[in-house]
Amino acid sequence: MLASSSQATLSPEFIFVSLPSITDAPPNTHIFWLEPSETHRGYGCHTFHPSRRKLLDKQAVPVIFHQGAWYTLCHKAGNAFPHLGAECPDISLFDVQQPTQIEEPEPEVNNPTDPPAPESESDVESVPDLENDSLLQAIRCNVSICFGLENKLDHQNAQTLKQVPFQAYPLPDISSF
Repeated sequence: MLASSSQATLSPEFIFVSLPSITDAPPNTHIFWLEPSETHRGYGCHTFHPSRRKLLDKQAVPVIFHQGAWYTLCHKAGNAFPHLGAECPDISLFDVQQPTQIEEPEPEVNNPTDPPAPESESDVESVPDLENDSLLQAIRCNVSICFGLENKLDHQNAQTLKQVPFQAYPLPDISSF
């Protein structure tokens, strides 16, 4: 049996609220949801219990989270909708703090249609052109195929894979380590 919250109304003017849903309130360690069959009101509602247990006794109070604050949820016979009762700021002490999501910057994607950045002459001499290295292209094709990305290969990379034979390289002797 739920405690009557209609006695907590302080003014004769009611602030009617829409029927509550389970997703209307922030997580709270002392709040639980009652289905319509449990409330005998024809709609479900959140309920506060100081023991942190879902007990339907005189300490269980129907509540609602409205405009950033907790209130008792009242329902007067003859009214179609429930209305706000007394504000209950102490209930918010048990709200569970949600971790804030930190937006990670998206990694920059190199667009293959963009022209390459101009390089200085000293960089060109010291760094080999890896994009023209057929062995590197064959490795990329093999890795793509191994991970099920063969459908994403372009025709040129597929042809390179057929042209470059696989070469096995001897493993280094690690016994001296």
